[in-house]
Amino acid sequence: MNKVFWFDVPVRDIDRASEWYHDVFGWDVQPRHPQDGGDALSFRMAFTSQTGERNTPLKPGSVNGGVVTRDIGITQPTILIEVENIDEKIEQLVKAGGGIVTEKVHLPLAEGYFAYVTDPDGNVLGLYEWEQ
Repeated sequence: MNKVFWFDVPVRDIDRASEWYHDVFGWDVQPRHPQDGGDALSFRMAFTSQTGERNTPLKPGSVNGGVVTRDIGITQPTILIEVENIDEKIEQLVKAGGGIVTEKVHLPLAEGYFAYVTDPDGNVLGLYEWEQ
């Protein structure tokens, strides 16, 4: 099954938004990779619960995500769906009336491949395939 495992919330001011999500919801919002400085200007991790391997939540039913600047191409909150084969899934969704927002990219620090796509109604979704 292709499960929802992540979300992105696009914002105009990442510092203000990071503080707001922390203060209102108690999320631990921090640069993507604090150990190397990460890209704190456009992306912050939003931990909604304690995490384990690959920053996956330890609490069943929890989903972590990101606070991102709108310049990455999304303007609405977006869910990310874990897929087994991103190329096959993109081909399948295009044949079924979906579209491609961004081509597949390799994210070595995140250990996988990512793309933004749309459903037939224009909703933006993220697809993610873990490296083998």
